[in-house]
Amino acid sequence: MINQQLLGYVRQQLAAGVSKEEISKSLIAAGWQASDVNEALNPTVTQPPSPLSNGDRTVIPSSQTGNNQELTSIGQLFSDSFALYKEHFLTLIVLIGIPYLLLGFGQIMGGMAQSLAYILSLLLLFPASVGVIYALSKGDGITQSFRAGFSLFFSVLWVAILIFFVMTGGFGMLIVPGVIMSIWFSFSPFVLVIEGKRGLNALLQSREYVRGYWWDICVRLFLIYICTIPIYLLKVLLSVVFITMPGEITLLIIINTISTLLINTFSAVYLYKIYQNLTTLKPALAARQPTSGRRFLVASGIVGLLVLLASFYYFFTFFMPSLIGNEPNVNSTTTQQ
Repeated sequence: MINQQLLGYVRQQLAAGVSKEEISKSLIAAGWQASDVNEALNPTVTQPPSPLSNGDRTVIPSSQTGNNQELTSIGQLFSDSFALYKEHFLTLIVLIGIPYLLLGFGQIMGGMAQSLAYILSLLLLFPASVGVIYALSKGDGITQSFRAGFSLFFSVLWVAILIFFVMTGGFGMLIVPGVIMSIWFSFSPFVLVIEGKRGLNALLQSREYVRGYWWDICVRLFLIYICTIPIYLLKVLLSVVFITMPGEITLLIIINTISTLLINTFSAVYLYKIYQNLTTLKPALAARQPTSGRRFLVASGIVGLLVLLASFYYFFTFFMPSLIGNEPNVNSTTTQQ
């Protein structure tokens, strides 16, 4: 439901020349429902500007009451995530299920079919993951979410490449920076899809959300990992049971595909709820472009590139020759002399 605080913010932003699209993105990222945002942006509702500021700084109104600066409790986080998971279960399963089921089918068939299925599933995983974020944040259906995912395919791919190189550089700098970055960049896909910030801006914005909450988020991400251990143990147990049965390979592939699908879809919802929580704690971030830390990420990315080049050089210069038996034969040389 809209209120005077929301209307005041919208009127002020319109008076400042901010487009309705940008206002909508900022408010949705701050946790407001799309229906409330659209109503507030309705010309019949939004009339003369009504300033809403904190000193000289514009503040995006929070969709939650109170001024709690702590993250949602872990118990509440799991509860909220499960409720949202049930609400969007079918959409999430279909979206993520398409690439995973394709991969599972290829594993069952084997040969060239497996290689082709692996490539196609990897290509479909990007739009499917984006579609999941659309479904969670905007309530879109399967078709609309998948279409939106394809429209951002190259943007998401570029962000994934940047994260890979920057984190490789971080792990190359004595491991610890890479661990820190793995938490920093956890929300980059959400920033890209929901806030429209691309490239390094998505990484920097994610880092800004995490700033001040690194340990809290680390604990929450570690807990979701711990919660998946029983499922993996069950997979191992079933592997032992099915190993003596006819067609055990097919059964194991089916079990692995279904369990991985359930884990990944719930993990996406869980991560989205943390991101949503952070946007309500730092609502002003969505309205501005991140600036600090850009040079550090660029430097880390360059280090990552150098680490990869050095790894390839070592592999093809030293490891590969020994693997295929092309090392100089000392005994043969001695005999010829």
